[in-house]
Amino acid sequence: MIAHAYDDVEVWDIYARRLVWRVSDTGSKYSRLISHVALSEDNKHILTGYPATKTICVWNIKEKRLEYILEAAHQNPLVGLVMAGNDLCITSERNYKSDINESSIKVWNLKTQSLVNCFERAHDGEAGLLATTEDNKLLVSVLTAKPTENSDKRDYTIKVWNLEEGKNVAKMSSNTKKIRALALTQDSKSAVTWDSDGLLTLWNLKNKSKELSLKLRTKGEALIVTSDNKFVITGSDNGAIDVWNLQNGKKVSTYGETPSESIKSMRITKDNQYLFCAYPDSVRMFSTGFTNKNSLKDEVNLLSNCSLKHY
Repeated sequence: MIAHAYDDVEVWDIYARRLVWRVSDTGSKYSRLISHVALSEDNKHILTGYPATKTICVWNIKEKRLEYILEAAHQNPLVGLVMAGNDLCITSERNYKSDINESSIKVWNLKTQSLVNCFERAHDGEAGLLATTEDNKLLVSVLTAKPTENSDKRDYTIKVWNLEEGKNVAKMSSNTKKIRALALTQDSKSAVTWDSDGLLTLWNLKNKSKELSLKLRTKGEALIVTSDNKFVITGSDNGAIDVWNLQNGKKVSTYGETPSESIKSMRITKDNQYLFCAYPDSVRMFSTGFTNKNSLKDEVNLLSNCSLKHY
């Protein structure tokens, strides 16, 4: 498991429940002030982005070292970072100096360390949420902040980009408040968003349409879809974990409610057996029990007092 904690990055053995390696152990000047983290598909490399520099660093997990630096990867403040497979790195940056305050998205080939594509003015505002489909063919980007603080714009658009053809293939308007969370289904057909009003929406990426909308009582920024594409799990600001059926929109189960512990991010194993939730001061592992009653059970406090932010 990869954890982003206190501007450092940590690698944990989730079965032995022990820390394996910290990026800061290298002593590199690039091991601090990390704002964004991404993991390659083969789990061999970690990518780190920085708010104050224009670089993306690639770290070798097995050899525990900095492998190389992608210089001038972004010219403006980095607001998004994600991997597509093992070779493509995708960044989103916001140009605060431009008249329309837009975001651009860049696609980098890590093997050749070269820029493959650049989507200029991808969003009129901050595109803070990025996700790639399981087949690594599509990128989904979401506008998460208005073009300017005084803007009345409420069109928080969701865009779909074809990474092979290098073009925008879909645009969907949420016509709602700020989108705080984004997750994609494993079949690469749908996206799920959760906005600041608590509206959970299932989008069909091919038909460019809404398939399901649920107004939740809770609000949050942690969201994950199970590998069978049947359920979405939400982690709220009050610590509640809810499981929703994507076919009928019904709540399957709820686990826990700790108002003082908001959930910052979530991950689930490919067999859907274990769910990991990152809180302000800990990461917790849950045995989901999906094979039995489709409900969460058996909380295990995996890491404590680490102040983990994302993983």
